[in-house]
Amino acid sequence: MENEQILTIKIDYKEPLSVTKLQKFLEAWNNQFEKQCKINKESDILLVKEIRKGSLLIDLIASVTPILTDFNTIYSLVNNSILIIDWLKSKKGVKPDMSLDDLKDFKNIVAPANQNGNQIIITGTNYGSINIGYDEARIIDKNADEEIASLQKSEETDSRVHNEILTLKQIKDDDNDDKNTKGIIEEISEKTYPIVFSEKTKKEELIHSKDNPFNKSYLVNIKVNKRNDKIVSYTVLDIIDSYYIEEKSLEANPDSNPDLFNP
Repeated sequence: MENEQILTIKIDYKEPLSVTKLQKFLEAWNNQFEKQCKINKESDILLVKEIRKGSLLIDLIASVTPILTDFNTIYSLVNNSILIIDWLKSKKGVKPDMSLDDLKDFKNIVAPANQNGNQIIITGTNYGSINIGYDEARIIDKNADEEIASLQKSEETDSRVHNEILTLKQIKDDDNDDKNTKGIIEEISEKTYPIVFSEKTKKEELIHSKDNPFNKSYLVNIKVNKRNDKIVSYTVLDIIDSYYIEEKSLEANPDSNPDLFNP
């Protein structure tokens, strides 16, 4: 096919590869294709063109053939991947921009070579190639793990927020239920999210107080829990203080809003 760009991957192996490892290997390449090439997921997909005899030889192509001036396909995928793999080999030079998901993908990309005697050769049409042997795969895997740990620690630190006002909207009096106690922290989001307590005594103190918790706002230190960069819940680390909500009566009793409790 004219102007066809091909990513050829050769895996020389002495020990058989598990189907799971090969599946994760191909999925990791597809993840990087979708991210690095900024493709239209509805029309542009990464295809296995051919698996050839001998050592495991896999040809991957983009489903849409690029025009001569369009480099956002296999060209970008090969070159960006080589930059990341080269950096993970030595952790020297300019550090590429890598997310947690990227690092996990590249662990899976080098995994077939992380068996003694195995080797991966990655080649793009006219775009250079890179060889990954057993020793290099182990170094890349180790360095990726270190970067993952560093990013996770950074995310955990960044997700801690101090002195925020929490207003409860629903309470489940069950230590094992982390989904049905919900509240709002307006400085972070106007949406209601599940509220988790770092220690069950904090929840008990709040629920069994003589004051109706729905009549008060709470000054708290929290951790914002995210998945795929989206908030999924808050964890209350400390309850610093509490305040009556102005619109509600100071004389309200704990049974004044029975429908809001979810026993």
